[in-house]
Amino acid sequence: MICTLLNISQYEIFHNNNQARSHCYTTVFNVGHSGVLDNMSYENIQFVVDGALATLTLDRPDKFNSFNGDMHAEVRDALQRIDDNDNIRCLLLTGNGRAFCAGKTGDYREGVTEKIEKRAPAVHRELIMQSRDSCTDMLGIECVEIGDENATFRMKITGDMLNMHKTCHGGMIFTLADTAFAFACNSDERAAVAQGANIDYIEPAYEGDVLVATARSRIQNKRTGLYDIEVRNQSDRLVAIFIGKAFTIRSQKGGD
Repeated sequence: MICTLLNISQYEIFHNNNQARSHCYTTVFNVGHSGVLDNMSYENIQFVVDGALATLTLDRPDKFNSFNGDMHAEVRDALQRIDDNDNIRCLLLTGNGRAFCAGKTGDYREGVTEKIEKRAPAVHRELIMQSRDSCTDMLGIECVEIGDENATFRMKITGDMLNMHKTCHGGMIFTLADTAFAFACNSDERAAVAQGANIDYIEPAYEGDVLVATARSRIQNKRTGLYDIEVRNQSDRLVAIFIGKAFTIRSQKGGD
């Protein structure tokens, strides 16, 4: 059995230098004082809380603990339970059988979406959207916060994102800003698409920089909306200004 002992103050998982990113997930669960978790129905993991220590065991030994959609959703639930329990200070992450984790299965993305929709069809609409967004996964774009008509996402600049001048390619910055724009204009029970967008680059970004894009609604009518997105680096310096125009194709809120 291979295990990793984690201090969860940073709330990130590391194993063999591979990082599993934690996206926005806000459901509140109750944790019992006896170490038994309320409303727990896990099939692919084992999860036990003993005082300040939580133990999460990947439990698909016949598949070398490879991730499918169900396991992904269950791990998210367990991590959220930890995050909601201030008494837990450490997470022991391990796996049953001969391997810790062999990666993910081919039906991983479809399973994630299906599991999330089944558990929370309305509350986690933004999470469902992100589970379907392959581009954000590929670029390592992470959700910081999503609210009504606003959203914040971040991205670390890697060597693969650089242009001939060894600065971040403008298309990468545009994509980060566009992601924040997309989630902001699709919040508040709307389904919207981009009708147009414009970006002004203020200063370059470099490898290792962490860019944060914050989208806010300037105007939101029944069918159209205008959103302002600022992209800043880890020093809070303005890197780009993005303006997006959205068109609402469906609104549950408005009855359309």
